[in-house]
Amino acid sequence: MLSGEFWRNYGQRTQLVCFLSLGTVFALGHHLMCQHLDGKQILEGGISIHGKTIVTDQSLISAGSNALSQLIKYCFAATAGVTFTQYFWHVIEPFVWRGPAVPSTPRVNMGSKREVLEAIDAPVAAATGNPFLPSSFKTWVTSPGLAIIALMILLLVLIPTFAPGSLRVVSLEYSVPIDCPIPSPYVPRIDPVHLYSAAVANRVIVTGSYLPIESPCGRCTYNVSFVGASLKCSPNPSYDFAGFQSPKDRMALFKGDFHEENATLTVATRDGKFPSPNAPRALDCVPYSTFYHVQVWHEATTRIEVLNVTVGEKFSTGPLRELMEPLGRALTGSIVFAMYETLDPTLTIAYTRLLRWRWVENPYTEFTWSDMEVALPSLMQNMSLSLLSGEFPSLRGGYLATSLGQCMASQVIYKYTMWRLLVIYGIGWAMAAGTLVVGFLYVSRNGQERDLSFSNLVDGLGDDAR
Repeated sequence: MLSGEFWRNYGQRTQLVCFLSLGTVFALGHHLMCQHLDGKQILEGGISIHGKTIVTDQSLISAGSNALSQLIKYCFAATAGVTFTQYFWHVIEPFVWRGPAVPSTPRVNMGSKREVLEAIDAPVAAATGNPFLPSSFKTWVTSPGLAIIALMILLLVLIPTFAPGSLRVVSLEYSVPIDCPIPSPYVPRIDPVHLYSAAVANRVIVTGSYLPIESPCGRCTYNVSFVGASLKCSPNPSYDFAGFQSPKDRMALFKGDFHEENATLTVATRDGKFPSPNAPRALDCVPYSTFYHVQVWHEATTRIEVLNVTVGEKFSTGPLRELMEPLGRALTGSIVFAMYETLDPTLTIAYTRLLRWRWVENPYTEFTWSDMEVALPSLMQNMSLSLLSGEFPSLRGGYLATSLGQCMASQVIYKYTMWRLLVIYGIGWAMAAGTLVVGFLYVSRNGQERDLSFSNLVDGLGDDAR
């Protein structure tokens, strides 16, 4: 009895306070949840059944964020809805004259039963929270205050639309330091087995790049320093071009010689149109011990950025010869173009980007060599960078030594935009708090609490409904 009496007299005001309080608690909880997750790495866990992940942690957090924003929207909208009801009993004819707070108000003849019911159709339709429906649009004319409250309820739908976006998933590219094993090549551990080293050299020549490197840390980057080799090439004005005096049906394009005694390389090239080519050119290339400091990037593919190169002394013997000799042997030989558009004999370099050839017009074929003074040192640098791949033959134990260092990894984390959430919830809270004050005011003016139940509407219409 006591609870029923309390609910009849104070139920609407209790709902106003409870709905606003719950909305405030949920909004604060959503803020604290997002604040706790801000900067946290997204983990791979979740709900699993028989070893199969059904729902990931990220999906659970996203669903929780959406659910909280929906609850907050419902609480704030319910607060405004209770106020709508109290204001309805104060301003809508024929109810306004019956309230004890305005006993001197004269009774107005509302006309027929149909007219009486039509007078409340639009406000009752607007109570759903949309004053723009065809059935509720008339509320803007008969009671603008009710239409504004209904509009506020409608606008609160923006809370679940924009609030969950305050917690986003972002990828930190190479900005998270982690410990990882960094491989560093030690050239004296390379096994002098020229057959396999020659295969490595030919792969470098064909691809025009270094060999791929296995990542020790996933998607990450790290710095490494090591000793390799480099080439310095310069024109050879005393080269004997007797071998380039080709007959009319043949054209010498390339001749390479690796000199075993001093580990140097001599290369002569000729390009232009067949059968009237350009003058041949020759280069002498000398190998040098070189200290490389590079940054390795492991993305979808491996990328190496050379940060610093320190050229040391030239060499003819020693461990670094295991880099120079395979490259020199791969470039040793000649390439001759025959009139029937064949290369005889063929070298790997003939079918790389270093030599471009195209048919111009019968019987002309045009050849163009890259700048070999730049291209050959680039090949040697790629041979040195390929040391990081671990592909060279090695003595027992391998030639790659690993040491624990710092890598910069990429991670996916949560990013919380606090101002966005607080502004959205702050506006919603202010609207709900404002309607709470209005609701209390009109309960006082009406002299009692009422809702929009069917029995209350019929009771309020009284004789007009008969």
